[in-house]
Amino acid sequence: MRTSKKEMILRTAINFIGEHSIDSLSYDSLAAATGLSKSGLIYHFPSKHELLLGMHELLAADWEAELTAIAGDSSDPMERLRAVVITLTENVSRPELLLLIDAPSHPDFLSAWRRVNRRWIPEATGLESSAQQRAIYLVQLAADGLFVHDYIHDEVLQSAQRQAMLETILDLIPSK
Repeated sequence: MRTSKKEMILRTAINFIGEHSIDSLSYDSLAAATGLSKSGLIYHFPSKHELLLGMHELLAADWEAELTAIAGDSSDPMERLRAVVITLTENVSRPELLLLIDAPSHPDFLSAWRRVNRRWIPEATGLESSAQQRAIYLVQLAADGLFVHDYIHDEVLQSAQRQAMLETILDLIPSK
């Protein structure tokens, strides 16, 4: 399938912030990176806000597609949690991490991720009173930690180590 111009712009912008920063992203820098004119970029994204929102939405949609590829249309919360854990086994890319950190800067950005999170991530409600809910949420926290591990620790996990941690985290998913 051919990538649309809009998606090409978004993916180029995502790669740009991975090499530079969100703050250094401008129409001029993106025009140079894409080979498109500044007015061509503005046609697709009339504001930097819309460009950033598009990046959040694209990455959230990519993640949901990955989750769906693993779990299918399962409504079983433990199967969904299993899919989340598997997707979070890979270390997050720098641009995705920067955008995830940026998401709370605007409700629109959070909303792009919230739509996916509400369908796939266990809720924190009931943690105080339910050991089962705490066990489920602990799995989520462990997967989140594995996702960002290599950015917050000086020792990078090797592939075999990540696989071992994936298996251990999956073993922690409570049975019904």
